[in-house]
Parts: sequence; structure tokens; C-alpha cells
Amino acid sequence: MTYLLRHKSGTYHFRRAVPADLKKIIGKTAIKQSLRTKDVTEAKRRAHPLAIKADAEFETARKRLAAPHCSELTAAEIEQLAGAYLHQRLAEDDAPRIKGSKEDDDLYKALKAQVEAAGGVGNFSDEEATAEVGLSERAYEKRAEAVEVVLPGLKEKLARGDTRIVTDEVDAFLHIYGINLDRRSASYRELSFAFLKTAVKANEAVARRLGGELVDTPPAPSAPVIASSLSAKQDGMDLLSMFEKWLAERNPVPKTVLDFTTAVRRFTELHGNLPVHEITKPHVRAYKDALRRLPRALSGEMRQMTLPQLLDRLAAATPAAEGTTLRAGTVNKAVGALETLFHWIATKATWTLTRAGPTPPPT
Repeated sequence: MTYLLRHKSGTYHFRRAVPADLKKIIGKTAIKQSLRTKDVTEAKRRAHPLAIKADAEFETARKRLAAPHCSELTAAEIEQLAGAYLHQRLAEDDAPRIKGSKEDDDLYKALKAQVEAAGGVGNFSDEEATAEVGLSERAYEKRAEAVEVVLPGLKEKLARGDTRIVTDEVDAFLHIYGINLDRRSASYRELSFAFLKTAVKANEAVARRLGGELVDTPPAPSAPVIASSLSAKQDGMDLLSMFEKWLAERNPVPKTVLDFTTAVRRFTELHGNLPVHEITKPHVRAYKDALRRLPRALSGEMRQMTLPQLLDRLAAATPAAEGTTLRAGTVNKAVGALETLFHWIATKATWTLTRAGPTPPPT
């Protein structure tokens, strides 16, 4: 399926209907995007990645529908989500400076030609909308104008604590990470306020960049996971329940929370949320072998996959070249996180450990 729709102008568009059960959570009835070509072969080529992206978005939405209801986020989880939002905003600002503004400039010039043919006048000349590298004069001026208009309004909203302006961004990130957070909860309001502050920070950073200052884009969080959205079993003796108790007792720094949560999430994706006394060394060895097959960098689509889904994708792909999979140190760090957790569980256990119990795995 290419999901092509030919506009009356002759230009092809991608259009994919959103399944009925997902319309409310995705917020629209269809995913539409101009393919900016009148050639059907080229349109099919451009539509293919959009179809894959739509499938991934539908899968993420289904996971969110199936996710347990969440009414609370920790301060570390809110900080993590806001950090991911800041990375996205500044990475998007970086992109046209690196790739250039040609695509946007060409669209402007095409529209300008139509306006002038009808007797109108464009705001920028073709020369101002052309750049061999980086931003054209038109693209630069439009960015500066946008920041000049948006930033004061954001600061006014921040002064009043009016977070409605970032509601769409907050909901989008909750959607991406599959978090079914109660919109009436205190955590939702705290997350919204964190996003509002981040929006101000991002626009201030863009303004400084437009003034020629060096402002780096912060690194993207690796495989963001929200611990409180994970499902624990009622008896409290499963891995996820014990991990939540470890978090509560140790109160680690946000970076440690992220690293350990990622390790535990991937382990439970592979083996399920096992009772801790059923976890054996073969479970850990299988987990370690799975991590060794993962690439060092994951695409946006692959970042949303579970570990078994990633393994299935990789099994159907060309074998990874040497030096492109996770480094041994990264794998050992993930296994070491489990080792630390298992040691803590052993000290807290009220049952007698057996040889098949949660013994520390070799690293």
C-alpha cells in the first residue's frame, strides 16, 4: 500500500486513515503530507518511509491504550521528559543550518511565482530566498521574526503559570513514550509547567544562536523509559515491584534512574516480569547476548520497539558490520545494573535463596 492521493493540481499526497480505535489518542482522523512531486514513481518512493512511520505511530498508540493508568511521575521522570523535549527543539533548530534551507526556499519561490502571476508581490526576492549552504536571508529573517513574536508571549504565560500553550507538546511526548498519565493529576500539571519552562529556554537558546552565540544541543536521552508506567504484579515479589522499592530506598540520581530503568525494561521485554526467585543465570546470559546484537544508534522508528521486536528486525536485516553494535562496556554496564539490583534483592529477601535464584550474573 502506497496510500497515494493525487491532488487536483497534479501533486501527489500521502494519506493514511487512522484506525477508529486510535483516533482519539492520536488526535486526528488521517495522517496527511504533501509528497511535493507529480511523478508517480517518485511519489511511491517518498511515501514508503511515511507508511512505515505511520505504522510505528499506530503501534505506539496501541501500546499507550494498553498501558496501565498512571497518575504520578517522579521528579526524575519529569526532568527526563523535559530534557527530551529540549533536545528535540534545539535539534530541529540545528537541522536547517546543517542541511540548508533549500527545500523551504524552493517552496516559497514557487508560491511567490503564483502570487506575482496574480498581481501580488512577494516579501523576499529569489536572491534572498537562495543560499548555497545554511540559511538563506529569507529563512534567517523568518526565524528571527518568529522568536521575536513567540518568546515574549511564552514568558507572559510562564509568569502566569498558564501551561495551555504547551498542552499539545506534552500530550505528544506522553504519546511517544506510551504513558497513560491522568490529565487531571498533579504530575500532569508539573510536567506541563516543566515543558513551559523548557519552551522558554529553547526559544532563548534559538535567539542566542541567531545572534551568533554558540549554544550546543543537549544529547538525546537514551531509550527514555518511565518507571512508574511499568506494570507490576500484585504479590510485590516480581522484578518490577522490587525495582520500584529499590528506587524508593536508594533515591539515585536521575542518570542512574534512567540507566537502571532501561536495563530493567529491556530485560522484562525479553523475559516478562518474572518473580525474582525464578530469574536464573540463563535468563541473564540470553539478555546479554541480545544486547550484543543491538546497533549503537537506533533510528526513530527502532527506538520505539521492544527488545524482541528489535531482534526480529535485526534477524531479517543484513548482519551488522563489525564495530557497529553496542560496545562491550555498554553491554556490561546494563548487566551490571541488574547485578546491583539482584544483590540488593538478595539482602532484602525473606525467602531462602536457591542456586537458581537471583544470583549475580558474571559480567
